[in-house]
Amino acid sequence: MNNKISKEIYLTPLSLLKNKMQSLPNTKFNIYVKFNILTLLNMKYEKIAFDKKLKEHPYLLTEKLIEDVNHIFDSFIDVGYIEEDKSLVKLKKSSDVVEKHEELWQKVWTPYDDIELQELIDIRGNRLDSNKLIPFFKGKRCVDFGSGNGSFAFALLERGAKSVDGIDFGAAQVARANKAAKNRNIDEFAKFSHGNVLKTDFEDNIYEFGISNAVFHHLATKNDMEIALGEVARVLKPGSYFWYFIHGTGAIGMDLWDMSVDVLSNVSVDYMKDVINFLNPGRGKDTYIIDLLTATYIHSSLEETEEMLNRCGFSIIKRLSGADSTSYDLDKVNSDSYGCEKFGTGELRLLCRLNS
Repeated sequence: MNNKISKEIYLTPLSLLKNKMQSLPNTKFNIYVKFNILTLLNMKYEKIAFDKKLKEHPYLLTEKLIEDVNHIFDSFIDVGYIEEDKSLVKLKKSSDVVEKHEELWQKVWTPYDDIELQELIDIRGNRLDSNKLIPFFKGKRCVDFGSGNGSFAFALLERGAKSVDGIDFGAAQVARANKAAKNRNIDEFAKFSHGNVLKTDFEDNIYEFGISNAVFHHLATKNDMEIALGEVARVLKPGSYFWYFIHGTGAIGMDLWDMSVDVLSNVSVDYMKDVINFLNPGRGKDTYIIDLLTATYIHSSLEETEEMLNRCGFSIIKRLSGADSTSYDLDKVNSDSYGCEKFGTGELRLLCRLNS
């Protein structure tokens, strides 16, 4: 492995591609091309990320990929003259991070039907099973910060949790989760409320297991992340355990996602959903693509995450694995000869304990 190769080898052409895309006005043709080219870029990178037998350094392969995508983009733009009406399309979405995410989650997670929801519950459950976490929550009263459509809460209940209270800022998702609980005849044990993870109405020291799964890295600032962690600590009983998942830092994919989000910052979720339907993905891939082209992520190192957790009274017990093929977890980092280059720190799935 050539350790002298730096990320700049692909970050430079990535920046040039970003500038080129942002310089083009958002006409119907240009938006369509930008969206599809960025989908192509991110999906083709997946093949690099999860190939453990690369014959070249992933930075070099990513550079080549960006150059290839750049040529394809140029080819499309070269025939942009076919667009007769070049008026700008108003596809504005909120510039406020929290408002943007609230709209996003309502539109991509709420539509899950009962079969799709169960598939998502099974994915959550497999992560609990593979990390041998059932003893930490079985028979216990649990709380889910950012409960979404209830999938993680239902996975806990399927595996023996006494009850789960969830809170989410999306009214539609809360309604969907409560409806699913009622349909499953478990609404006595699974209750979801509309609220803010920074300041909940939960009582002090009443829960015995907590979850925040892929939520706090979508808050506005790292200070808000710490406030939210403090709120989790407030409602948990001392000595309770806490599943915490946020994005790490340093992954190639994260650089590609962040660039894509910047380019498409004014493109609405509704437009993306309409276009993505032509690609005919399944529900999971549909959600994944729109998420990575829309959502803003706060990237955190393990060291700063541990420091933040410690300030809020938590200790890290162990790092967890994702238990699926597309997670950027520590097991991916450690099992790949280019793991650090591809995945950086890996995603940070952590089992924590609130100090007694």
